Amino acid sequence: MRKVVVTGPYRAGARAGDPASRRRGAVAGFALVLALGAAARPSPALAGDAVVLVSGTRLEGRVVGETADSVVIELSGGRTRMTVARAQVATIERGLPDAPAAAPAGQAVRDEWYLLKAAERTVGVRHLLLLPSDRADRKGWRFEEQLTFLGSDRLPGVRVERIEETTDDFRPVHLHYGERGEGAGNGGAPGYDVFRAGPVVDGVWNATVREGTRQRTLELKGPAGARSPLALREALVRATPRTAGLVEVPLIDPARGELRTVRAGFTTLDAGASSVRVDVLRLEDGDRGLESRWSPGDPPRCSVEDVAPGVVAVPATRAQAEAAMPAPVAPMDPRELLRPTALPKVAKDEGPRVLTLADVGIELTLPGPGWVAEPLAAQADDVGARVVARIASRLDATDVRIEWDPAGAVGDPAAAEKALLARLRRVARDLRVETPRADGGEGLWRMRVVGTVRRETLWTWVLCADRGRGRITVLVACPEPAVRDVTPAVEALLSSFRRL
Repeated sequence: MRKVVVTGPYRAGARAGDPASRRRGAVAGFALVLALGAAARPSPALAGDAVVLVSGTRLEGRVVGETADSVVIELSGGRTRMTVARAQVATIERGLPDAPAAAPAGQAVRDEWYLLKAAERTVGVRHLLLLPSDRADRKGWRFEEQLTFLGSDRLPGVRVERIEETTDDFRPVHLHYGERGEGAGNGGAPGYDVFRAGPVVDGVWNATVREGTRQRTLELKGPAGARSPLALREALVRATPRTAGLVEVPLIDPARGELRTVRAGFTTLDAGASSVRVDVLRLEDGDRGLESRWSPGDPPRCSVEDVAPGVVAVPATRAQAEAAMPAPVAPMDPRELLRPTALPKVAKDEGPRVLTLADVGIELTLPGPGWVAEPLAAQADDVGARVVARIASRLDATDVRIEWDPAGAVGDPAAAEKALLARLRRVARDLRVETPRADGGEGLWRMRVVGTVRRETLWTWVLCADRGRGRITVLVACPEPAVRDVTPAVEALLSSFRRL
């Protein structure tokens, strides 16, 4: 087959006014930036086989088992398996070209989730894995990045997967890029898919390229210092010591199928007044300049990153990323699917909702439609201290526990605080008070604490209120990455507390 060197635009023949073309252009334009830290949603691996569901959802990976009733597909580099009922399967596509090898066994160096935000609105999610690759012929690294732009009324959704295998000094060995755009429907822009993958041998990337039904080969030769996007990002933040200043770096970009030169490096060292060192990394790609902030560590951690003008990537938990994805969600651990859903679904168009607990005499207003409440069955006071209701927000990974102790009134807030902290420290031994107790009068007080539970740092808002001889305790817990986003909603929830 004829080899072609691709140096032109990302996708020829796109109509300037076509919404799908604009979205493709945005993805192509941000391709390096996304690799250098954009937020994205987990999506199925584009490798090996594809299971197309009756609903139109496409699951890509490798089919590892089949029966008359079900199909088992291994997704995301061999790290997740999903069982699909045969009745839900429309077709199975087998033997997609150039499938990457399964992820190596071993501890992930990075297993990071992000939300992509524009004007405080979540527009995408991202999952990034970095794994050591200890093969018989060489040692190195394997990067797996899975990205989704969420669809909107104007633009269809886009899913991206990037896999980079490198040497131990981050030189490319095998590059894989897959992108799929959803169709707009109702006569709008059609869907599309792009696939580029192949080995890098003697500095030449020999890739198979598939765009829709067309397939060709690509030969892209880079200089000795060329790197791929994810590997370039990792090499820069791991440099010891970090030095200030931008340097020109040749980049093999699988998203565009081209070789170009970018300027990248740290422009500020030890920025800000924080006690933890934070360095500013800048990327200049043509007329685009974007920055991110990094703290030292093994590996170094990104605290915030520009993805495009007005679009910022922020760290998140897996629960937040999965909750941000529309149905049908990306495949998850099958064990998660067996866990019952404890809280009911609530229609998005409902107005403000009030949780009334008449048996204990309190009321709370839920902050928004993403928050759901589950009051538990009323019981007689002789049952003793108990949980009377739960509230949760999946998007913000926040859980609220409302407790009632019919004989718990102490009267002295200091004594009540001491007893509560002793109880919480049995769960989180490193618990500390982040915001001291503030008395609100009439036996009501609030505070905020921080502690580690199951290796995760949790922030917890506390509200205690005496009611007669009893005591109500409201505990609102969320993981540390979600604190900034969820604080306004939590404050609104606690401020709405009132006795009946």
